Amino acid sequence: VYDGTKAVAGSTLTATGVAGRTFTVTGSGDESNLSSRNVQSGSALSSTTGLSLGSSANGGLASNYNVLSSTGSSYTVTQKALTINGITADNKVYDGTTSASLNTSNVSYSGMISGDSVTLSGSAVGVFANKNVGTHTVTVSGYTLSGQDAGNYVVTPASAVTATIAKADLVVSGLSAADKTYDASTVATLAGTASVTAIGSDVVMLSGVGTGHFANADAGTSKQVLLSGYTLGGSDAGNYNLVSPGNLTATINKANLTLEGSKVYDGTTAVAGSSLIATGVAGQTFTVTGSGDTSNLASKNVQNGSALSSTTGLSVGTSTNGGLASNYNLLSTAGSSYAVTPASLTVSGITAANKIYDGTNLAAINQANAVLAGLIAGDQVTLLSTGTFDTADIGANKTVYLTNSY
Repeated sequence: VYDGTKAVAGSTLTATGVAGRTFTVTGSGDESNLSSRNVQSGSALSSTTGLSLGSSANGGLASNYNVLSSTGSSYTVTQKALTINGITADNKVYDGTTSASLNTSNVSYSGMISGDSVTLSGSAVGVFANKNVGTHTVTVSGYTLSGQDAGNYVVTPASAVTATIAKADLVVSGLSAADKTYDASTVATLAGTASVTAIGSDVVMLSGVGTGHFANADAGTSKQVLLSGYTLGGSDAGNYNLVSPGNLTATINKANLTLEGSKVYDGTTAVAGSSLIATGVAGQTFTVTGSGDTSNLASKNVQNGSALSSTTGLSVGTSTNGGLASNYNLLSTAGSSYAVTPASLTVSGITAANKIYDGTNLAAINQANAVLAGLIAGDQVTLLSTGTFDTADIGANKTVYLTNSY
């Protein structure tokens, strides 16, 4: 290997005699051994100064040979490695090519013989061992040498340059997702034909049955729909990640709550929130707050299964079974059902008159001093009472049963 001198060390030579007998050569040689110090091939030695015949491993005797001479000699000087240091290769995302981006900001070289004139020029070019995903060796080329002694050197990297090719994202296209009303599930309905477009001439196929789902079940506009169920096949599939399109969105609209409840007749058409329950989807229920308003019912009277006339003064409260008020519209009367049950009246002040046995159990009732406790102010109720003894037989302090109507 080129070392900048014309001397030839004996250890780099083999002396060949007759019948295939070979000998080592000893000595460090001399500057007269070669006519040129530069790279050369098959050149004759100029002298054998500083060289001596050594020993033979295959039966040769030095005594059978003359002193070493340059006659018929052949010697080769090969290029010395000029080692390039400080080059790194950047990792990249798969792009179907073997091209590699190099960082040469810290490039340097070593191995040049002192006094030689060599200049490194050119631009480094990096090439991965193959185009596929993985960690690969990067071959560096593109540097050239110039200067008086450039021919004596060959450029080589100090150590193997490696970098990683990561998978590229392959986005599913051709699909749309339908809006829906909140139903407490993340299921999204898809339409269209799914497809993928690989890089260049890569062989990649999309298979499987795709399903769509929202990240969560809550109401919202333009929510991203994620895909599952699809897989990639083909000889180049391993170079890709299958991803959902970022623009595949749909809206989950708020659902309606249904109001249901009852109260005991109180003479008003207002409905207190505490007498109601709001029912949503999937069995979610909510309390209702507020004192209501006189517009809530069309009639103050006893009724069953009547729709509310308004929800003025009423608001959605809290849920104890997982419901979120933000998933529902404001309270409405649609589908509502409300009952007003009769209020209880307590009657007092009625008396029964004594009588002479007449074979019947009829009793004469005096309701002149009757009092109706529980009557709502402003209401008008007429009491009509009739009475019967427990039996028609004579007796003192007999029980009289009243039948009241209003």
